[in-house]
Parts: sequence; structure tokens; C-alpha cells
Amino acid sequence: MQAGCCNRLDKETSGVMVAAKTKAGFPEIRKQFNSEHSLEQGGTEKYYFALVRGHVPVAWIPAV
Repeated sequence: MQAGCCNRLDKETSGVMVAAKTKAGFPEIRKQFNSEHSLEQGGTEKYYFALVRGHVPVAWIPAV
């Protein structure tokens, strides 16, 4: 195992990249990005924002 990038960005997106500084830190940070870990277990939460022109039908807005 080596130190390096702990998350990924999809094509055509922008965002923050997280990198581990040490070999010991890499698996710990990767574990936080694992979708099986809840916030209570030290996991992460992702937010996505969109800029739209016009009005978005209420039916298209997911319940959060």
C-alpha cells in the first residue's frame, strides 16, 4: 500500500482531491470515503450542486 489520492473525480466535474501524506494514513482516509461508513462511523458526506436556467419542476427535486 502506498500514499496517494484517496478519492476520485468523475469526468466533466470539478471538486476537491484528497491525498494521504503517509502510507499509514492512506487506508484510514480511503475507509472514510467508503459508502458503507456512515457519518457516525467517521464517513464522509457528498453534496452536488447544479446551476440551472429557468425553473425546475418540483417533481424533479429529490426529497432530502
